[in-house]
Amino acid sequence: HAQFRKFNAWWKSHATWMWPSFHIRNMYGAFLNNILGGVDIKDYIMAGRIRFAAREFESAGKAGKWGNKLIRETDPDMLEIMRMNGQFTMMGKDIEDLTYGDLAEMTSSMGVTSSNGQPLMDARLSASETERGGKVWIEKHKMTKPYANFAKGVGTGTENVMRAAAFVRGMKTYGTAPEARVFTMLRHGDYADLTDFEYGVVRDIIPFYKWMRTNTPFQIHQLLESPGKLLAVQKAQTARVAAIPSVPTLPRAGS
Repeated sequence: HAQFRKFNAWWKSHATWMWPSFHIRNMYGAFLNNILGGVDIKDYIMAGRIRFAAREFESAGKAGKWGNKLIRETDPDMLEIMRMNGQFTMMGKDIEDLTYGDLAEMTSSMGVTSSNGQPLMDARLSASETERGGKVWIEKHKMTKPYANFAKGVGTGTENVMRAAAFVRGMKTYGTAPEARVFTMLRHGDYADLTDFEYGVVRDIIPFYKWMRTNTPFQIHQLLESPGKLLAVQKAQTARVAAIPSVPTLPRAGS
């Protein structure tokens, strides 16, 4: 099994994060899932502030400009919705005193975003277990290692922003952190809900098992709940493809 895990890690690397096109498709899919959930530009702006606060903790080990910034100064609407839902305290303090650092800590501890830059899919693995999964050549060679770290960072960063934005929308919709977490995991997957057998065996045998396990029920749910949104997305994709000009056919010799 250990050898197969190494082979699987090699194959996934060559099929996913090594290529810019993968990151574009990944971002596009996450963005569409957020659109279906009603996530708007303000949610992404707030998610960016949360991620800035998280990066401060990761780099300096303490709160900085964004980690200490009060939410009520820039996003009072969310606090108002929380009060309407009977939520007046959170993380041991009045919601009026909540900071973006608090939300960064909350999203990380609840498994909504990654912890210390570690990919979400490896959240249950220790550093030694992750290492045993094997590394591909691009992660080892001194000339290509910087690109590998950058590419993997882009993937983790994109996922964190998309998930944080969904969490913000969940908070603005339902007013409580547990419901916001469910809202997020429904759209982007909950890696913590895999059984030990699924995480340790099935995930290695079936490529992208977690994504299929989460996304398929979500798409069925959306189709039953809001078929118009899915059809609108499909129409937009079709229109985008149709707008691409066709390559003119050159006349054949002798015609």
